[in-house]
Amino acid sequence: TDAFWPGPLTVILNAGYSSSVGLRMPRCNFVLELIRVANFPIQCPSANLSGAREPITAQDVLEDLDGKIDMLFDGGRTQLGASSTVVDLRRQPFKILRKGFIEEERINEIASKKRVLFVCTGNSCRSVMAEALFKKKLREKGRNDIEVMSAGVHASTDMAATFEVQTLLKEEGIDVSLHRSKPVTAALLKGSDLILVMQQLHEETIMRQYPSLKKRLFLLKEFSKCNQGGFEIEDPIAKGMTVYKKSFLDIKEAVERLINLI
Repeated sequence: TDAFWPGPLTVILNAGYSSSVGLRMPRCNFVLELIRVANFPIQCPSANLSGAREPITAQDVLEDLDGKIDMLFDGGRTQLGASSTVVDLRRQPFKILRKGFIEEERINEIASKKRVLFVCTGNSCRSVMAEALFKKKLREKGRNDIEVMSAGVHASTDMAATFEVQTLLKEEGIDVSLHRSKPVTAALLKGSDLILVMQQLHEETIMRQYPSLKKRLFLLKEFSKCNQGGFEIEDPIAKGMTVYKKSFLDIKEAVERLINLI
């Protein structure tokens, strides 16, 4: 859903014994503000009778529902002029129940991608290097089936990569000057197929809050089978370029092995 929300995607999920629910996050700012102010889930039917044409204006709604609704907010003509795509996620593989604005090919493309999340402490050193190097390897291999992200278990927001990281990656032909740090969130973790951390403390921090992620959480060097010098990658922050280079080489070796494992 991250790729399509807010937007014209409705997902059908199980909601308890023999029941289901359809969820949608609209792109309309007025509706989003209404949801925020209400501060509780809003249950909505369609704005037309079953089988009737799709309404794109308030007048279209009134033609079907006049006398059947108590109030109508006129937000103007709908932006897309098409219904949402409805996807049934109650089973695997998922099923398109209604074709809409988002094409089935686009949904299949996103759904087929694996998501790899690299995690360190502040998301300004090690995870930045891992993300950048892995993206480079994917490009070299011509692979577009993996989405790569990074975050930090104790990261501040919008911090740049350190000077040393930018320098080392520039030597690899990689520019990370626009990188900005972000903290680990539940959404990031739960939306990732593989979570690769630099040290055991990162693994322990995540496991304390999200024990259900155990089967997709690994030390980067352990998962990549790089056991020389142990499985942990030292935090180089404020330790000088020598330590940065050692961590960089550890990450580079692990990433080069990783590309052949997933």
